[in-house]
Formats: sequence, C-alpha cells, structure tokens
Amino acid sequence: LAQEQDCDLIVCLAAASNVTGILLDVNVFSALVHRHGGLIFWDYATAAPYVDIDMNPVITGPDRDYVYKDAIYFSMHKFVGGVQTPGVLVAKRVLFKAGETHPDGCGGGSVCFVRREAQDVEEREEGGTPAIVESIRAGLVMQLKQAVTSEAITAREEVMVK
Repeated sequence: LAQEQDCDLIVCLAAASNVTGILLDVNVFSALVHRHGGLIFWDYATAAPYVDIDMNPVITGPDRDYVYKDAIYFSMHKFVGGVQTPGVLVAKRVLFKAGETHPDGCGGGSVCFVRREAQDVEEREEGGTPAIVESIRAGLVMQLKQAVTSEAITAREEVMVK
C-alpha cells in the first residue's frame, strides 16, 4: 500500500469467502486501508445473513479510529425469508459530494419515456416503479435476523457441523 501513495486507494473486499465461508477480520483490513488514506468497501453478500454488521464498530486500542467501513453492500435474498428482496448498499455520506450530478433517489413512479440523449440525469436514470413490497420485506427479514441474533445463528451452525 505504501508504494501506491500517488493513487487514489479504493479497496473492495468480501467479508466472507463465497466458497469456504471463512470470515475476514474486517476491522484489521479496514484499519490497514484507512491508515494508508484509502477507502474500503465491504461485500457482505456471503456474511450478512450470519454475522453482525457494524459500520462504526467501537473497539479499544490504536486502531479504534480506523476500523469504520466506508460502504457495505449485500443481497437480502440470501437471508431466510428474503425471496425477491432488493440488494442493500450502505455508504458514508462523505462519499457523495453535494452539487454533483448524480441521481438522488431510487425509482419512483412509472417512466413515461426515456431516451439516451436526456440531459436531466434524474430523468435519464429513473428506475420506474420501485419495489415497495419487496423493500418492506427486506426490512422485516433484517428484523427477523436481529431478533434471532447472530450469536444464536452461529451457535446453531456449530452444533450442525459437529
């Protein structure tokens, strides 16, 4: 990392292996990237149904100011009950610069007509009718996971694999 100081450093890592399920120590890697001035985006697709997700973990020690995550993303359809739910992206507000031309909302209403030459970026990127029911389901699925707790899920998995 030290060799690439003239470049913007953006690191994307998976919190868990999609093949083995082995979990990375996200705090260690987040601190390493932040100490070198980079951004770290975490793919929680495999891990999210089973582990706690914390954008701003509170720890003690020298890394306590560096373990935050700049963004995380995961698929709700991998959760129990998550059929037909949308993906989730959580990102720090600082990543979005005020005044830049970017869509500031998702979907909303039906698209009447879209053409590639449209100058208004919101009009051009309009997503059509949003998945309202599916988004509500995503929230309910996350509530279910929190009610069951990651600790209970892990304990049950340990019993099952013995």
